[in-house]
Amino acid sequence: MCWCDIVSKAKIGGLKHLGNGMESSLRFLAEIVLTLSIIRVLVNWIFGI
Repeated sequence: MCWCDIVSKAKIGGLKHLGNGMESSLRFLAEIVLTLSIIRVLVNWIFGI
């Protein structure tokens, strides 16, 4: 096992970790947007705007 194998494995592991972080943050952003839109619809419906 040469050093290039170790480096490539480390890069793949880092990319997977980064991808998981981006996926969870995107899901978090999507939930915020959905929540805000639902609140806006409810406010418009309650106040009749």
